[in-house]
Amino acid sequence: MESTHQLAALIRNKRGAWKAEVLAEFLDCSKKSIYAWVKQRQLPAIRIGSIIRSTIRSTRRPPRNG
Repeated sequence: MESTHQLAALIRNKRGAWKAEVLAEFLDCSKKSIYAWVKQRQLPAIRIGSIIRSTIRSTRRPPRNG
């Protein structure tokens, strides 16, 4: 239960956009999956060249594979 509260606090306190690496760790998936979801427009993100950023509010539920 304590870890749930810590996770909720992390989400509330996180401001701005998340790097793909951090988002992948948070969603427990690969960085490659994050880039694929952005390319498929399943995950809202800002892209600047090869760098992507996404907000935690847009990632409440990871996209489905397939």
